[in-house]
Amino acid sequence: MKIFKTQRSDGLFSTGGMSPFFKEKGKIWDKRNHVTNHLNQFSDRDKKKYYSDCKIVEYEVVETPVEEVNVFDWKPTEKTLQRHRAEEERRSKYAREQKQAEIKKLEEQKRGVSEIDSQDDNESDETLNAMFNRLTDKRSLN
Repeated sequence: MKIFKTQRSDGLFSTGGMSPFFKEKGKIWDKRNHVTNHLNQFSDRDKKKYYSDCKIVEYEVVETPVEEVNVFDWKPTEKTLQRHRAEEERRSKYAREQKQAEIKKLEEQKRGVSEIDSQDDNESDETLNAMFNRLTDKRSLN
């Protein structure tokens, strides 16, 4: 398998993108035409600005098995699990905030309805009360 990297004269590698900077590792392209397409994005002036002292280096990568794990024993890393937990917490927090905003809105509507006409609009008031009670039920707040 071949890979390609753009190396500057000081040995650092391009990170790719439209405003590349250079690091020890840098961007890896796995197809020659991807490098070509990347370079074609730049005007001649920008290509000189970013890549004037660079060369494209082609590497031959030899695949060497390091470890074999049964499919059923394969587990996500702790870092992946942490990201999943953080995302779940973010979604739960958002859902709680949305529910609280809806409760607040219904409370305001309820106050408005009762101020306008608390005698003639019992049916509407009952509907708002039912919605309010459903939303504030502890089971639905999680």
